[in-house]
Amino acid sequence: MTALDEAVRPGSTVAVGDGAGAPTELLAPLSAAALAAGDVRLVLGFATVAHDGLDFGAFGDTVALLGGYANRPPIDAGQARYLPARLGTWPALLRDVLKPDLLLASVVQYDDGYRFASESGWMWSVIEAGASVVAIELDGPRCVAGPPLPADRLAVIDKVARGPKRLAWTPPTDTHRRIAEHVARVIPDDARLQFAPGALGSAVIDAVTKPVMIDTGILTEAVVALDERGLLAATPMSGYAVGSDAIFDWIDGRLILERAEVTHGAGRLREAPPLVAVNTALEIDLDGQVNVEAFSGSAVAGIGGQPDYMAAA
Repeated sequence: MTALDEAVRPGSTVAVGDGAGAPTELLAPLSAAALAAGDVRLVLGFATVAHDGLDFGAFGDTVALLGGYANRPPIDAGQARYLPARLGTWPALLRDVLKPDLLLASVVQYDDGYRFASESGWMWSVIEAGASVVAIELDGPRCVAGPPLPADRLAVIDKVARGPKRLAWTPPTDTHRRIAEHVARVIPDDARLQFAPGALGSAVIDAVTKPVMIDTGILTEAVVALDERGLLAATPMSGYAVGSDAIFDWIDGRLILERAEVTHGAGRLREAPPLVAVNTALEIDLDGQVNVEAFSGSAVAGIGGQPDYMAAA
């Protein structure tokens, strides 16, 4: 019996680490362990990597905290239910309601122990709620701030010769760049800037002409070009790094990524300097209501951290 088989028990709740560092090698063994144990609940977060090897039929219930990306197919197929909650509430939701017994994650070794790979997000809240961690070790990057994971609650069962999975964001079009030029003109001096990942967010960063601080949920390679232009005013604040080799090469050795209670904390976000939040939507009506979740019955995206940043801004 493996450490994973021993950790997955009848009626337990298992959370799977998310972002580019998702522990994909553990998905098939988890499915087998869950099927053997019975009545296991699965919790998924911001899943940018396909759930290859995951058998949704092995679980009694699957909850996705975010739609879109890799969670879109199982939600659309009725294999997972989307639980709409802004990212700033995820730590409390996990600690007080969902209460995972086990966290599967990817970790990287530092001089003083292990930390998560290319994300921090909500995972520390699961550990503090009492969950144990079964993990695989990746080659890097080393970019997560805060203390190392508690050694007495961590079982590293394999080391794999890879880093986080790469993701190619949609490049900006001429239309995105024209919009971005308008946005850039209204960004005040000495601002903190939050930007959504993808074409428009990248175009806005490219259009910036004055130094800005980056305070955002997902850090992409757009920040690398900003730094190369001498317009990155301070060390960025973020919970995830997702994108191409450029972002992972740049962030390695910079302890930037913080937990969700820090990145999405309302009190910190409201502090000076002023925060400018630049986000995208699927639909906006004439009353200003914003749809960022579904279109034509499909779970295109999710609430995520957008309302946290918009309210603070």
